[in-house]
Amino acid sequence: MIIPQIDQYAPIAFARKDAPPIVLITGDARLELPARYEENAHLAAILKQVGHAKTSLYQLQGFDHGAVYAPGCLLLLNWIKELEK
Repeated sequence: MIIPQIDQYAPIAFARKDAPPIVLITGDARLELPARYEENAHLAAILKQVGHAKTSLYQLQGFDHGAVYAPGCLLLLNWIKELEK
């Protein structure tokens, strides 16, 4: 089993209020890689804590790590369109 390590290259090391808009998309926490959803939820929480106003976190129920890309791409396209408004 791979245990994630947080180092200076991890996204959380760059969390700041003035970061560009961020979208985080994961599969179902029960089907995803171990702790993948929780890692993303932690990043979203830290971004919120530092005052970042445009963080979106989505957990796509019923999709595992290998299958989340298709609905995730559609979600991402809609997210980009909303940013353009």
